[in-house]
Amino acid sequence: MRKVIVILSIIFVFISQSNAKVLKLGVVDFPPYEYQTDNKIDGMVVEIVAHIFKKMNKPFSFMFLPWSRALLYLKNGEIDGLFDTIKKTEREKYADYSKVVLMYEYTSLFVLKESNIVYKKDLSKLGSYVFGLRQDFSYGAKFDHARKNKIIKKIVTSPFPKKLFIKLNYGQIDILVGDKYGIPHLFKEIKLENNKFIKIKFKKIKRLSPDIQSVPTYMAFSKKKNLSDLRDKFDATLLAMKKDGTYSKIIVKWRKRLKLK
Repeated sequence: MRKVIVILSIIFVFISQSNAKVLKLGVVDFPPYEYQTDNKIDGMVVEIVAHIFKKMNKPFSFMFLPWSRALLYLKNGEIDGLFDTIKKTEREKYADYSKVVLMYEYTSLFVLKESNIVYKKDLSKLGSYVFGLRQDFSYGAKFDHARKNKIIKKIVTSPFPKKLFIKLNYGQIDILVGDKYGIPHLFKEIKLENNKFIKIKFKKIKRLSPDIQSVPTYMAFSKKKNLSDLRDKFDATLLAMKKDGTYSKIIVKWRKRLKLK
């Protein structure tokens, strides 16, 4: 009987250790949703995702990565999940997306304040301008379609969003594409860094109205890891958060903190 108890104990420990496997979750520089500051991972969606996995009693760790590398790691199974991810057909070959929307983001166009460029819901009218885009980034179906079909022809990309501000400042691009909240947040950061190190005289920027579109983003799990059961539990927990008000409380808190309208 004692041997049976010992064997069962060993099996229980093995199962517990298997269940306690730490998930590796990719985080990229995309404030205010996810970012790293002073070696701390932070952000609106970071807090939501952390809350979900804690509710699920699932150990996790964040890995801060450049965007292109994060996609590669997800594809190869070097990370288990990547969040704030837009659905794209080519990504669905290796990404198992959550069914519940994690966050809605807003694709907007930014120009220098002195610019005469206007946007009236027709991207074809902006075809003569040079656009600055983040490398390997999707900006939603409407903009991605315009890019694919050469409605937007002149494009400059960079893996480093802050470099695009410098290009906009010096007229190397005319329009910077980005998130409604993310671009102003980054602009504040780069001006603070500039005051300490670079000493560039940055011109003011403005957001063109209206936004191009609101874009749903999701948690994406690596298909290499066969995590469909975990994805379903993630969806159920996220949905429960939305129903009990926890989700909206986190968003309201962050909007107050960042003074977002």
